[in-house]
Amino acid sequence: MGLVAASLAQSDALIVNKFGKQEAAGRGFRAVIGDAVALELPVLVGVNRLNLEAFDEFSGGLAERLSPDKDLLVSWLCDTAAPTALVA
Repeated sequence: MGLVAASLAQSDALIVNKFGKQEAAGRGFRAVIGDAVALELPVLVGVNRLNLEAFDEFSGGLAERLSPDKDLLVSWLCDTAAPTALVA
């Protein structure tokens, strides 16, 4: 987690595989996600139904729900990342 936080300023986006039990409890990558949003980076986070309510509370209604479709996710990243970002 420390390495991810330290490299945010040089990143084009943040992808977190899941907002899980630790994040729902206020730990884990929760602060890193918040830092990335503060840096205006696109943030892509997987969320299961069990933690959806906690994620909705954390995101304050700012999150955009996307279908788990590879082409859609790549398109979203390309559309939201800086024009010079490399998305593959």
